[in-house]
Amino acid sequence: MRGGAHAALGAAAAIPLALLTGPRFLIPVVLAGAVGGLLPDIDHPGSTLGRFVPWPAVVVENHKTGFIAHGRRWFHGRTVRHRGETHSVGAAAITAVATPAVLWFPLWRLVAWMADVRGMQWVAAHRSLWIFAVVTSMLAGCAVLVGYLTHLAADVPSPSPQMLLWPISRRMLRPKWVPRVPERSLAGHLLEAAVTLVAASFALVAWGARPV
Repeated sequence: MRGGAHAALGAAAAIPLALLTGPRFLIPVVLAGAVGGLLPDIDHPGSTLGRFVPWPAVVVENHKTGFIAHGRRWFHGRTVRHRGETHSVGAAAITAVATPAVLWFPLWRLVAWMADVRGMQWVAAHRSLWIFAVVTSMLAGCAVLVGYLTHLAADVPSPSPQMLLWPISRRMLRPKWVPRVPERSLAGHLLEAAVTLVAASFALVAWGARPV
């Protein structure tokens, strides 16, 4: 499944969370869900987000079968293969915990800068904005987790297994009862189009039903 479909699925899955927490959080939560839907594929140099990752790409081609394995050479020369560690529940949990921390630092610096420029009285007067920023960062972590998990679920029909249980296990898993749907086949393209259409339709319905 391509990046656009993963992003649409992650965004649609995050909409219920946004609606439960109020319409003012809808846009940041939906965007976080879309980013979460894209994050697992940072191990692939040709993915939507992976092309911006600075670590060197690794491509290994099996000349007998024609299969091309993608990955990245990370720390200490270790290679992370596509659908390896980043395609796991463990990576999803780590990302969900790290997201609020990543957002917290620039928000904290922004408030500190505003305090230097306008004084602490301005910060106290706009305390509601600060609370909104903190709550948004926490909700973004939840939305990223939801989007991340939708990506793992959407990749299950692919013939390639995933390292779903990392860091508990490095075993590559794929449910045998799920039909194999190659991404570049006609069935794969139809499945991707159907998922994107359903996700977009759900997003439109949820947007129309949101509280004003």
